[in-house]
Order: sequence, then structure tokens, then C-alpha cells
Amino acid sequence: EIGFRLLEPAPGVGEPGETVFVSPDSIRGLNGPWGGNFVRIVTDYYLNGQELYDAESDEYFYVTADPNEEGAIEDVDGEWRYFGEEPYDKLRWTYAPPVLYAEGHKLHKNWFYEFLRAPVPLRQQMRVKMPSFHYDEGEAGAVAAAFAHRAVQAWPSLFARELRLAEGKSLEEMAEAAGMPAAVIAGIEQGDQVATAANLPDLLAYAESVNFVHSPPVDPAFEAIARRQPEHLAGAYQTVPGTDQNRISLGHTLAAEGPQCFQCHFYKGEAPAGGSVDPIAWAPDLFLTRERLRPDWTWEWLWNPGRKYPGTAMPANFDPDKAQYLEIYPDSTSADQVNAVLDWLYNSDREAVNGLAAQ
Repeated sequence: EIGFRLLEPAPGVGEPGETVFVSPDSIRGLNGPWGGNFVRIVTDYYLNGQELYDAESDEYFYVTADPNEEGAIEDVDGEWRYFGEEPYDKLRWTYAPPVLYAEGHKLHKNWFYEFLRAPVPLRQQMRVKMPSFHYDEGEAGAVAAAFAHRAVQAWPSLFARELRLAEGKSLEEMAEAAGMPAAVIAGIEQGDQVATAANLPDLLAYAESVNFVHSPPVDPAFEAIARRQPEHLAGAYQTVPGTDQNRISLGHTLAAEGPQCFQCHFYKGEAPAGGSVDPIAWAPDLFLTRERLRPDWTWEWLWNPGRKYPGTAMPANFDPDKAQYLEIYPDSTSADQVNAVLDWLYNSDREAVNGLAAQ
């Protein structure tokens, strides 16, 4: 059998993040690896150190600059740490460049465009940085647009597979429930453009009838942030019953005292929790969320990070079946709490020390 981790939902096989084992004769196609060469260099360095060759013995060996000669690696905070016993995945997701899978679903296109033109550090613990490529006129925009359009094209297939996984049905059971031919549903799941164009509305109607909730497709032209619009903020500014805070400031309190986001995340350039955790636990600056991440993606990310990015160290902090943190947000559901955190993340620039700035 061959074992691998799923990055995408695969009905009949498993969910994102699961490690599955299949027999070689069940594989219908195989593509070569695309990219990731630098990942192996980085992770190998942290696990083993620098590879050197001894011509006299005709052998390779590994060394680090550890002054105590114990194989430690110098972190960005100047401390020497031994990483040889760390899981490969943890090092890969912490110190190596990111997987670009589903990047168009994740990023605001405008932010991505600016980042391509002038990269800025996002994960402060990384000792390698994305270079500036000095794009010619129109090139950076074309790259950002390509990711967005790819997300649009991939959405129907992703939606169909997520729906069948959520329903827990075989292809035949799904076809009977939705009143559609099994071959049509299989075609949508596999990205067939003809089957999708002709039959996606029927599958969407069935999904609505069973109350299946899924984020909408990317708009590759313009995407407004509804949580920053006046009609939404009018409610977000109101005091939440049982508290003395509005929903935005309550979201900040939840993030700080519930899942304790600031233990790992930077905020406004400040290191996590005053430097109480090692760089391997550092996470991106939450103050950049509103500019960088699409709200639909962030909503799904907060519910189940490992499903969005298999391998991430981010835990699932909100239980969909039972509300936590009720001492912070009384009489709330988990969805209420996630919404409050999102309201804060997408309006953190409007938060003042004692409430909200008047804008």
C-alpha cells in the first residue's frame, strides 16, 4: 500500500488532513511533484544541519555552527535549539515556504498583488524570505489574477465533494437523494466543465434543501468586506447582552482570553505574549488579517484549520457542537463567538483603547 495525506476532500477516500493508504492498482493517474524543492533543503537543514563532503573518506556528513557541537541550530531570536527530534511536518510548516494550494481561495487579490510587487515578512521565524522579482508592467497583476481565477474554476468541484462528504453518502446514494444521474455528480466532482455548466444549479438547490453551508466562490474582480460595511457595523457597535462590550471589542477579548491567540500570533508587530514562546510556535500578525485574508476563507479556517491547511500547527479552537468560553460571551453559540472574533479581526484598525474609534 501507498500512504499519503489528503490536501483536498475526496469522497469515498477521506477528508483533508487524513493520512490514507491505497493499493497501487487503485491509482488511476500520477503526476510528478510540482515545486517544493526548497522545502526539502530547509527541513533537512533544521533536522540535520549543513551537508558536507569529505573527499578523503568519500563520505557525506552533517555539521552545524553550534558552539557546543551538539547539532543545535541558531533561531531568529539568537537562541540555539536542537530540532533533530521535531516532526518533519512541524518544521516544514514552520520554517519552509508555504504550500500554494488553494491560495486563490485564501488571499485578497489586491493584497496578493501588492505582496508580489513588494514582499513583506509574514512569518517572523523564517530565516529565508521571498525575493523581489521586479515584475514588468502587468505581470504581478496577472499572477494574482491567475490564482483568483483558478479558485473560481475549482470551486464547483470542491463544493460538490465537500457536500458529499458532509452527507456521508456514496455516489449512488447522493444521486438518488439529489435526483440527478450519478455520472453527472461524478462529472462535477471531477471538474468536468460541461457537466458543471448544465447541472450545478440543481446540485446547489439540493444543497440548500439540506441546509449545507459552504463559502461562496471567489469574485476575481472586486470583493467587498461585508464586516466593514456600515450596515453590519451598526449591529457590531451595539453592546452585547450580558457584557459591557460591543461585538468587536468582545471579539478581541475572546481572542485574548479564550483560545489565547496572542500566545502564538504577532499583533501590530509585537512578538507573541511578550516573547514567552519559542519561534517554532510563532504565527502571522493578526493585524494584517483584514487586508490579507478573505473573510469566507477565514471563517472556515477558524472552525477547522487542519482541514483548510493539512499539517498546520493551528488547533481547532471552537467546538461546533458545544460552545466554550461562555464566561467571556454568555448565552452564546460557537458561531456567535467565531463571528465576534471575525468582527474584531476585520475591524481591528478601528478599535481604540476604551471602545471604538468614531469612524
